[in-house]
Amino acid sequence: MINEETILSAIGSTEETSFSEFCQALGDDIPDEKAEWAKLFRTLRELERHGFVDITEAGGKVYSMILTEPGAARVRDKLDAKRDLLQRMK
Repeated sequence: MINEETILSAIGSTEETSFSEFCQALGDDIPDEKAEWAKLFRTLRELERHGFVDITEAGGKVYSMILTEPGAARVRDKLDAKRDLLQRMK
């Protein structure tokens, strides 16, 4: 199941990411079923409400998105934690 970190990692932090680019960045994590898509959109809205991502809509559909500074920091923190764990395993 797709989680917040996967979603945030698929969104650009320096340039807007189109919805198509976002879907491509999800790769194998892209939803297959309608219920999974619904959960993805609910999670996106929740991330936006909490200030981690800015979403631009056109015609009632997600057009593009970009990480806010807190969203980018969350992704960096997660990546740093993974790097630290890998360093300890060496």
